[in-house]
Amino acid sequence: MKIPSNALVLAIGAASLLSSATQAAAFLSGGPASHHPRNVIIAGTTTTSPPLSSERSTETRMIPFMVDMMETQTAPPIEETSILHQTTTRSPKSALLFDAAYSSNQRPQMLLQATKDWLSSPSSSFSLIPEPAFAADEMPQPPSNAEVQLLRKAFSTFYGVPRDAEGAEPLLTEVIQAWDRQSADEKAGLYRVRGDCYAALLKADKAIADYSTAIELLISPAGAKADPAELPASLLGRARAIRSLSTKATKEQAMQGAKDYEEALILSSREEWDTKQELLEDGARTNPYAAWEYGMALRLAGDTQKAKDVHLLASQYFEDIADPARSVISLMDAGIDNADYDPEAGAKLIRSSFKKIKLVEGRDIPLLQRVIAKEGESRVALASLYWTGAGDKQDAESQLGLACERLDQLEADAIARQKVNPPVVSPPRLKFNIDDIPGALDISCSRLRNKEYLNERLEWPASLQQRVDKLYTLKSK
Repeated sequence: MKIPSNALVLAIGAASLLSSATQAAAFLSGGPASHHPRNVIIAGTTTTSPPLSSERSTETRMIPFMVDMMETQTAPPIEETSILHQTTTRSPKSALLFDAAYSSNQRPQMLLQATKDWLSSPSSSFSLIPEPAFAADEMPQPPSNAEVQLLRKAFSTFYGVPRDAEGAEPLLTEVIQAWDRQSADEKAGLYRVRGDCYAALLKADKAIADYSTAIELLISPAGAKADPAELPASLLGRARAIRSLSTKATKEQAMQGAKDYEEALILSSREEWDTKQELLEDGARTNPYAAWEYGMALRLAGDTQKAKDVHLLASQYFEDIADPARSVISLMDAGIDNADYDPEAGAKLIRSSFKKIKLVEGRDIPLLQRVIAKEGESRVALASLYWTGAGDKQDAESQLGLACERLDQLEADAIARQKVNPPVVSPPRLKFNIDDIPGALDISCSRLRNKEYLNERLEWPASLQQRVDKLYTLKSK
């Protein structure tokens, strides 16, 4: 006989009326349940869990899936199905019986009569064990020992020191194929990791595809069991892969990248705010690097007004964490954004950023060089604004001359430093963040006359590129 779990309280009350305690225990037990051991993955090893009833419904239990030799927690967790209890909603009939059984105004005889009436009804066939949430043949089989070892090898190859992304790529592909029968949340984490691997290999298009697959799995109903950090991580990964395409990204990709940054920052908020803007600002506060990238993505998508606002946020949040160098870089970028749709306001914002350069100091020479490079870039932008209407020609020539002077000094200093200390060559990677902007020996006054450089390397708004072209064209006559 089968009974829904909502009648469990009634069954307990009815059992108390039985003549024998042994009979009551047998009644409530539902008879012997079948048991079987299950394999559980814990920190890259396979163990056997205690026997559990195969007829009870499912609930998820989070199990870390990073191998124990790694010192990182960026990999996604794996969820293993465990067998626990199920709760259901009471039907009107069972609710009535519940009230009859536990009303302080009813006598035991009423409980007994209600129980007899219910048992004699056509639908009285029952079992105390709820229906399983999944049929036994539909439950995903846990990974085999060989598959677990493959997973360990793939992750140790990718996350080990030194990282071997090239060697990890085929291993991660094998793992994804082996995990195809597992739940959506587990597969999503693996696609995200392979997306990271593709990004490390400079394969932006493949990275975008894997991040997209991870996102699709995570937003599906089955993806609800995933670690909450997985979705923002996948969104940020795709946004950065798109951002690395720079001006080679299509209009649709640029807009998608900006949207991904926005959603990732909102999901990264640490507080329960009332509005979307408050959530966005809180997320940007936790990661001003991503906020700056979001501003550049908006500029690439053509929304320079919103880009200016986001770059101002990034500037403020870098300042809050005592990072004046990146704060002033973000402020100058806000001025460049502003100049696209309001030249006078843009010129004012750029001028205000110059006052903060004197506050920048430190021992990070490449970072200081990037600040001077951004200053030279911004002074050329300001000169073009003055030349084309936001000031007078004399101011324009003064700013252009000062920009070239600063950039020439930067180049000479960098060459002298390299003679003493040859630079360490870093491995190539996708360029998307604030530390990838031009530095010493990557910018000069002559390069700032090149339209392709302004468009592809500096990612300037089209209107500002046209102003610079007019500046140099008229001055050359």
